[in-house]
Amino acid sequence: MKKKTTIGEIESHLKKKCTEKGWACQKFSGPKKKGIPDCVITAPGGTVLYVEVKVAGKKPTPLQRNDSLSASHGIHVFVATSKENIDVLLNTFQTATGADNGIKT
Repeated sequence: MKKKTTIGEIESHLKKKCTEKGWACQKFSGPKKKGIPDCVITAPGGTVLYVEVKVAGKKPTPLQRNDSLSASHGIHVFVATSKENIDVLLNTFQTATGADNGIKT
């Protein structure tokens, strides 16, 4: 039986991949953060991505899905449920926005 990946493992992978790309990855935490995404990623130039991390099979709560601040400001929050999902999400984000690590070769 395959071991289930934990939220901590997924978040660690997210942080590692962002660091490799030269992006900042900050985890939101606190007792009054209900409905706020788990992580905010900032690429050079100010491009921002919000990520809600869930284990496979879990879905965002109604409050997380309907965060009024996000909806009213056109902010998109993406849900990641695996390390592979993180890889696809970050590569898609990078391609779609042109976000890079700021290093010119």
